[in-house]
Amino acid sequence: MLNKTVVLAVLFSSLVHAVAFAGESQGNTVSQADKGYTCSLKQLIKEAKENIAKVDKEIEKKAAEDRNTRLEAQAREYFEAGNAYYKQGKLEDAKKQWQAALEITKDPSLKGYIEESDRKAKEILRQKKRSAK
Repeated sequence: MLNKTVVLAVLFSSLVHAVAFAGESQGNTVSQADKGYTCSLKQLIKEAKENIAKVDKEIEKKAAEDRNTRLEAQAREYFEAGNAYYKQGKLEDAKKQWQAALEITKDPSLKGYIEESDRKAKEILRQKKRSAK
């Protein structure tokens, strides 16, 4: 009878430890969530792809803005140089500079930029007129 009691006690004790261990394991899962496991790996992959696509568009947009700003600055330099040559009476040089400015502005990627620049310039003039009143 003593042997059966010991065996039952050992089995019961093992069962209690197994349940406690299972609870601790679930607790570890929660603690992993606290450490940054906020979504499934499948969701992580999906969101990472979406983020990359979004960033690629932003990088492309920034590169286009930088390029357009650079081209505008070049066109303005040619235009101002043309004005300076014209004032000096160097008509052929002036014409070449103005033609170079026009060539830059024919770049198809500048079309939207030119329209936006024109819109901004008109808005600035309207604001100046309002403030002058």
